[in-house]
Amino acid sequence: MLFTKPIYDNIIFHLADKKDFTIQTLHKEIIKKENISLPNFYKIIDHMVQYQILSKEKWRLALHTTRIVWLFDLTEKIKKQYFEETSISLELQEWEQKIFNTSSLRDLDNIRANLLSVVWLKYGKVEPYYFYNSHTYHILGMQETESTNFRTFSTQKQKVYFLAGNETLLDHYGADLLHMQWTDVVCSNKTKLMKDWYCINIIWEYIIEVIFPQMISQYFKVFFDNTKKIKEFNPELFQHIFRMKADCKLTIRRNKKDAEMFKKEIMKYFK
Repeated sequence: MLFTKPIYDNIIFHLADKKDFTIQTLHKEIIKKENISLPNFYKIIDHMVQYQILSKEKWRLALHTTRIVWLFDLTEKIKKQYFEETSISLELQEWEQKIFNTSSLRDLDNIRANLLSVVWLKYGKVEPYYFYNSHTYHILGMQETESTNFRTFSTQKQKVYFLAGNETLLDHYGADLLHMQWTDVVCSNKTKLMKDWYCINIIWEYIIEVIFPQMISQYFKVFFDNTKKIKEFNPELFQHIFRMKADCKLTIRRNKKDAEMFKKEIMKYFK
């Protein structure tokens, strides 16, 4: 997030795309994805004007030129530091792969988000993203970071297909959370892909793959198999699974044949 609060990012992204919003028309756009009253929205706008994030002429809003210059400078520094000199190298050859290991799923998810961003910058702007999760693990347990990922995709008008491989109550609940915010989601237990402990992201010829440790998967399984009412779901306890110590591994590989196979399987459920 650019300004520590998701709603700040949302406002910035809207004004970067279009600069003739009034406060009220911008509020109408924001509340499609953020639950915020108009009075509270006015307070946020006043705060952003005070700190020269926005400029306001009568009731019309724009990005403040001081902030635009700052963003240009920041972008150049980040580009040089992370994508030119010390970036994770993803110039993989066909069939080549890289493996990342962490001691928790939370740490692994940070790497996954970073890889998604790097691949998107290099290769992902020309075609959709494809996601398959056996269950809707991440949107239920890492909702803030997962929403940030999908917010980035939707801001870039990137088409995203997300398939969950089970149809439990929690899977549909997670799918609804994701669908209401960022993308099209389908839950189906008919897919041929793995029904448990498995997550893949496909961008172009790149496949980002996570297979959860068995111990972690068993804890998740208790939630998905036994939650019969949403009020029984304890999100704090579910989130704790992502912080549990375990040997976690992520693989990113370039394989055109496998990528096309995964895309074809996922797209069966979006026709």
